[in-house]
Amino acid sequence: MKKNSLNTFKLKEKKDSTFKFLFTVLIESFSIGISVVASIIAGAIVGWLIDEKVFKGKYSPWITTIFIIFGAAGGIRNLIWYRRKRMKEISKNEKDNKF
Repeated sequence: MKKNSLNTFKLKEKKDSTFKFLFTVLIESFSIGISVVASIIAGAIVGWLIDEKVFKGKYSPWITTIFIIFGAAGGIRNLIWYRRKRMKEISKNEKDNKF
């Protein structure tokens, strides 16, 4: 009887750890997506403000476009940073589980 309850406990513990892992990955994915979109939007807003307020619309689409590209580059940089961080955590966990 005790062995059966021990197996049930192990299954529940495994299920909880799997759920925790999936929830962590889901939250990280949302934060990466929000970070990329926010970088692009911030670049667009800054570019538009510089166009309209500093140059008074003289270079209207160009500076906004350039800053949108800067925002996209920043978003991609954040994406790469998150990926590297996650890969370090995975490799650290694999090393810990080997021993």
